[in-house]
Order: sequence, then structure tokens, then C-alpha cells
Amino acid sequence: MLIPQLVRIEDEIDRAVNENDVRLVVSWLNTWRWQASQAKGYLQAAKADDPKVMKALQASITASGETKNILVAGTSDLIQDSAAARKAISKAAGELGSLAANFGMQGE
Repeated sequence: MLIPQLVRIEDEIDRAVNENDVRLVVSWLNTWRWQASQAKGYLQAAKADDPKVMKALQASITASGETKNILVAGTSDLIQDSAAARKAISKAAGELGSLAANFGMQGE
């Protein structure tokens, strides 16, 4: 249920970066952190906490927080300053997509 929301957030972060809107990037990074944390909790509760997925989610949460702090302090290059978070988020979204596909196949 959260996977489509997380994919949308990833898209919104990219769009905000392309529009050079620091405030919007910070807002979407905060949203990612919250939703990714929720996803981790749901996966743990459902006993579907694949280590690879959990590691990617945690890395994206950490990178998003660090990037938010950099951007709030004042940035000179939004694309460069957000690159680590966007890379971590992309990886986490990909891992979640794989997990969703695996669960879809198991239900058949």
C-alpha cells in the first residue's frame, strides 16, 4: 500500500530538484522519511522484512535526513547536494518494487 506513495514521493523529489525548489525538496524529503519509516514498521510487523530492503530503506531515511540538514543550512547546488539522498531513495524504491513483485508471485 505504501509502495506507490513512496514511488510518487521519489518522482516529486526529482521534480522539485529540476524546478530548483529547495523548500519543496525539503518537504518531500521529510515526507519520504516518514513514509519509509512507516514502511519499515509494516514490513517488520508482517514478517516481510527482507534484509536488503530494510537496509535500503534505512539508508534512504538517513540520507534524506542528512540532505535536509544541508539544504536547510543553505545550498549552492541543489542537484549536487541532493544527489546522495536521491540515489538512496531510488535504490530503496527499486528494492520495494522487487519485494512487491515477489509477494505478488507468492500469492498466485
